[in-house]
Amino acid sequence: MAGHCIQESKGSFILAHELILFFGKTKLSSWEDHIQTREVSQVLVHPQFDHFSLTSDLAILKFSKPIEFSARVAPICLWTPADTSARVGMVVGWGLNPKTQNLVPNLLRPAIVQLIPWELCVQDREMFYITSAGTLCAISVDGTGPCNGDSGAGLVILDPNSNTWYLRALVSLAMVDNNTQRCDLNRSVVLTNISKFQIWIQETLTN
Repeated sequence: MAGHCIQESKGSFILAHELILFFGKTKLSSWEDHIQTREVSQVLVHPQFDHFSLTSDLAILKFSKPIEFSARVAPICLWTPADTSARVGMVVGWGLNPKTQNLVPNLLRPAIVQLIPWELCVQDREMFYITSAGTLCAISVDGTGPCNGDSGAGLVILDPNSNTWYLRALVSLAMVDNNTQRCDLNRSVVLTNISKFQIWIQETLTN
């Protein structure tokens, strides 16, 4: 998950015992029988995470006990394909509806985004200071987001060669309209590039 999602203040993070995770939840305001809950045993934030620049915006949560996989709850592969031509993916979350921007949806909502070259991203001067070798940029394809509340969600991409879904990146920052302070879908979204942190992820999971 994104490191900023569990940050309380500069250098301070939510403690493991204060977190409960829900798996398989699709309706925000109601309980579903297939939902699994897990307590968190460990919160591991990337050691180079910076709250200002959002550098290394990544954290790993270890559960108190394993998840039971089902039709509603399934694992996803970390991005490894050498073929990087697949650039359109999906972000799922409970972010604000960009058309109304004042209603949090009850149902989990998908948004289609496309990765764009770094050169296009930094044409927006604000983006220049929050992009790095560890980030990617994307834009909305279908006008649905990501929006306020989707930050931290995963960008998943289907690899057409293997027909496998991969976690490509994590939403780090969605730019806002300076007048409304709501998401501006005409501007890029900055994401944490999972492939740049493979070694840290593997070492953290095995220790």
